[in-house]
Amino acid sequence: MTEVVTAASKAVQVLWAFITRIIANSGRRLYILSLYGQICWQQQCLRRWYRRLGEKIIVLQEAGDINPLLHEQVKDYLEILRQRRERKQGVYDRIAAVRARIRSTPQPPEVKQESEPPAGD
Repeated sequence: MTEVVTAASKAVQVLWAFITRIIANSGRRLYILSLYGQICWQQQCLRRWYRRLGEKIIVLQEAGDINPLLHEQVKDYLEILRQRRERKQGVYDRIAAVRARIRSTPQPPEVKQESEPPAGD
């Protein structure tokens, strides 16, 4: 009877380990999904700033500026774009860290079947 109880308790421990692992990794994957949403939003911001930069360069060229990239406002736009790209890369780095954490989740213990010695000859 005690063998049945110990086998059942081991089975429950393994089941509990699998459940906790699935729940933890599902939460991490949901977090990754939210980070991808953040990346999409940041990409949209980048597109908007690129559009503003292009518009400003065209306006300066039409005004007769020979090298619009030397204009102060264009330099400010370029700095904002650089910061946005770094922020987006930081989100990709956070995603890589979460994926590494998912991979390093400890494996649940294995249930070892105790085999009975063969019956006598």
